Order: sequence, then C-alpha cells, then structure tokens
Amino acid sequence: MRRPLVAALAGVLLVSACGSFSSRINPFNWGRHASAPQEDTLTPKGGYPAMEPTGPLVPKVTALKVERTPTGAIVRATGLPPYQGYWDGSLAATNDGEPDQNGVMTYRFILKPPPAPTNASTAASREVSVGAYLSASKLRRIRQIVVEAQSNRMTARR
Repeated sequence: MRRPLVAALAGVLLVSACGSFSSRINPFNWGRHASAPQEDTLTPKGGYPAMEPTGPLVPKVTALKVERTPTGAIVRATGLPPYQGYWDGSLAATNDGEPDQNGVMTYRFILKPPPAPTNASTAASREVSVGAYLSASKLRRIRQIVVEAQSNRMTARR
C-alpha cells in the first residue's frame, strides 16, 4: 500500500510542476516563447543613400527633342564627345528632379569616359543619345526644358 501511495504522490508532484506558467515542460507554453523569424537582408540599416549620376559633362549637346507620349514625354538629347568609347550616359535632373519656380526643368548631360583614349573617327560614330521620362503631372508644371553640356546648352520651350 505504501508503494502505490508513494508512486501516486510522486506523480502528483511531477504533474504539479508542469502547472507553473514559466515551465518549459508545460505543453501550454510550447511555442509561446518562440521569437518571430528574423528577416535576413543585405540592406544596410537606414537604407541605401540616394545615388545621383555623377561624372563629367559631355563637351557639346548637338540635338534636343521632346517627344510626347500618352502618359507624359520623353526628353531625348544627343551629345558629341571628343573621341569614341564614352559610355553610361544619362540626363541627371537638377533641383531634385523638380522644375524651379519659373517652370524650368534642367538636366546635366553626363557621360563616363573610356578607360583609355581611343580613336576620334567621324562625328557620327562618336554621337551618344540619352533620354529621360517626364510624367504628365510633372510636365504640366514645366514651361522650359534645358540640357547642359560643358560648352553649350540647348533649350526646348512650350
């Protein structure tokens, strides 16, 4: 009679230990303390810094055209570098991509030079064309578009 009583008492003590809320043995606590899965990412804290295109301006802008589209316009400019091999051309908007108080939208025509000088060849073989998109909402506030180069600038007006 003592053995069943001791076994029952040991069982009651064991089960009562599971009743505490902080016990890991208590099945009601399973999964409650699991931490939320952490998102693995390579993005730096605070995000990436704003990257604006930088580089030397093209020596000369030779053509500027604004082509209307159903959703806005495409500004297309052609520049003439001194020799072949210039690459990664872009129209970098000044004033954070917004027109100034007079409705003038200004772009800088940027090209990256080749690592080593190359042949000059003909003007047609050196031409570089770049473009930028303007939405219809932004286009409503623009009266003039200016593309700047080292030695000149070209303007398109409404």
